[in-house]
Parts: sequence; C-alpha cells; structure tokens
Amino acid sequence: EPFDNNLITMQMTGEQIKEVLEYGLGNGKYGYLQVSGLRIVCDPNAPIGKKLLTVNLKSGSPLDDKQLYTVATNNFLLDGGDGYTMFKKAKNIVDTNKVIRDVFAEAIKKAGKLNMKSDGRIQAVPKAIKDAA
Repeated sequence: EPFDNNLITMQMTGEQIKEVLEYGLGNGKYGYLQVSGLRIVCDPNAPIGKKLLTVNLKSGSPLDDKQLYTVATNNFLLDGGDGYTMFKKAKNIVDTNKVIRDVFAEAIKKAGKLNMKSDGRIQAVPKAIKDAA
C-alpha cells in the first residue's frame, strides 16, 4: 500500500539541490532520489561527496548555485526521513495537503496513457571517461 505522504513545495538554491542530490548518490542505504526537470551526470564509483559531476536544467543550462528553484517532495523527506535533513534549509515551504498518490492518480487520468521510457535524466559515467571527453 502506498504511503500517505503529502506533496510539499518549496524553494531551494541550486547549491542546496546539489547537496540533496549528492547525499542521495552517496548514502548507499536508501538510493538516490528520482528527479524531474534535471539532467544529472554522476560517477557512482567516486568517493562520497564527489559523485555528482554535473547538474543541468532540462533546457541544458547548468543549475545556478545561487538561484532559487521550486522543488516538490513529500513531507517524509521534508521532515528529514532517510537522512534528508537538508530539505529543512528550504524557503517558502508549503504543504499542499494533497496526498501524493492522489496527485499521481489525477495525472494519469489526465494523461490517459503513460509512455514509460528512459529519458536519460540520470547518467552514471565514470569520471575518468568524462575527463577524457
């Protein structure tokens, strides 16, 4: 049965988002977060804290460390679940009071059909290969 987590929106800097992503790549216990609107290149074999190589917006432009971006997550992660305490640094946190499974079900109904295919938003590339390119 799905969890009863609420959809939360907030604003985070590019630097804070990178901190969240790096934690997810390095914690080894919970796995990394699924993302939307970003293109990530990482080196899963790099030392913890050095796995995230690049983060770009879907448009291709790099994530700006100082700019604020709107982020959506769930209340479990906002509350520090699975060690994601860095979400507490966000600004303008809003609990939508919408259960995520309901939001997901509404999106599926609206779309009518899901096209499930990989779009390459997360790429694992050894750093040595990236440096040679």
